[in-house]
Amino acid sequence: MLTALIAEDELLVRIGIASCVPWTQMGIVLVGEAEDGDEAWRLYQKHHPDILIADIRMPGISGLTLLQKIREEDSDCKVIVVTNVEDDAALNEVKQLGVSRILLKASMKKEDIRAAVDYVCQTIPKDDAGQAGPYQTEKIWENLLRNRTVKAPYKVYGMTVFKAFPDERLTDTLESSVCNLMIHRLGEPDRYDLLTKDSCRILIWKEPPLKTASPDVFMGLARYVRDHFQIRIGLVSIYEEIPFDRISSLVRRCVSLLSYPHLFESVILTLDANGNNQNVRPKIRQALEYVSTHLHEELSLEQVSRVVGYEPTYFSRLFSKEMGFHYSDYLLMARMIYAQEMLLTGEAAIGEVSRRCGFSDAAYFSRRFRMFCGMTPRQWRENRGEEFV
Repeated sequence: MLTALIAEDELLVRIGIASCVPWTQMGIVLVGEAEDGDEAWRLYQKHHPDILIADIRMPGISGLTLLQKIREEDSDCKVIVVTNVEDDAALNEVKQLGVSRILLKASMKKEDIRAAVDYVCQTIPKDDAGQAGPYQTEKIWENLLRNRTVKAPYKVYGMTVFKAFPDERLTDTLESSVCNLMIHRLGEPDRYDLLTKDSCRILIWKEPPLKTASPDVFMGLARYVRDHFQIRIGLVSIYEEIPFDRISSLVRRCVSLLSYPHLFESVILTLDANGNNQNVRPKIRQALEYVSTHLHEELSLEQVSRVVGYEPTYFSRLFSKEMGFHYSDYLLMARMIYAQEMLLTGEAAIGEVSRRCGFSDAAYFSRRFRMFCGMTPRQWRENRGEEFV
C-alpha cells in the first residue's frame, strides 16, 4: 500500500481533500492530516509518505519551506500543491522543487484532486510483490450495481446512502463541502468503501459501523447542516449484515427513497436487510409487508387499511405521519422498484412486468415508469439500469 499525507490549514479544504479521494480503493493509506507546516513536518518525519498534498501558505513553516526541507532528504515523494497563489514567480519556485501537480483552490473540483492523485500513483513504481489495481475493489462495486455477477470482496456489515437535496443555494462546491463534512464526521475511512452515484454518496461498511455513524449522530449532523447552510440532507441506513446478492437491489431502493425530498424534513430512515423500514410501528410495518407481497393486486387504501384493522382515514393519516409521505406515493415507488428488479433479473415481457406490478394497462405503466426512472422500461433493461444507478 502507498501512503499519503495532507497539509492544509483551511478546515473545509482539508476535509474535502480527505473525503473525495477513495484512498483504500486506490491502494493508499492516508497516514495523517496537518493543519500547519510544523505539524506537517513532524508527520512527514514520522511516516515518510509516498504522496504529499500541501498548501504553500500555512501557519508555522510555510508550505514552500516544508517542500524544501523534504527535498533535502527525499527526492521520491510525489507532491501535489493546492493553493490560492496565482503569482507566476511563486509558482515557478514551487515547480523547481519537483511538484507533480498544482491545483488552484479557486477553480479545483473533487475530480481534479482525484485525477491528480491517480496521476502520481501511476508514476510510483510497484513493489516486487505487486499491487492490486488501484480501483480493483471499486470496480467490483461498480459491476455489482450494474447487476453483473462478481465475487464478494468481503462481508458487508451495512450500508449508508445520503444526498444533499437540490436547492437554488446548492452549488457544486457547497454540495461537495456539505457531503464531505458528513463523511469526515464518520472517521475511520478504512471501515467502509465510498461510492458516488449521481448526487448520492454510498458507504458500504466492511466493518461494523462505529457509534459516530448512528442514526442519532446523523440526525444531529443533518440538523446542523440545515440550520447553518439551509440545505436538507436525506439519509437511509442499514445497520445489519447484508447478503451480497441483496446489495444491488438495496442500493436502488435507497436511491429511489431519496428521490422524494419532502420525506426528509426531519426523518432519517433505517431499513433492515430486506429493505423494510425499521422506524415505524408494527401496524404500519404489517401494511408495508402486505404491500410488498401483493404488488400484483390493486392495493387500494381501503384494502390495505382493512388488512391491518384500521379505518381508512385514520390509516391514511397514520401512514403519512409514520412514513413521511402519502400511501399512494409509497405504492407507486414500491411498484417501480419491483419493476426495476424484474427488468434487470428476468426475461418477462414488459406487458407481463406491468401486470405483476399491478398495472392493467402496459402503456400507462410505461409512462409512469419513464416519469419515475427517466427512461422507458425497454431502455432500463437494455442499459441494465446504469444511467439511474
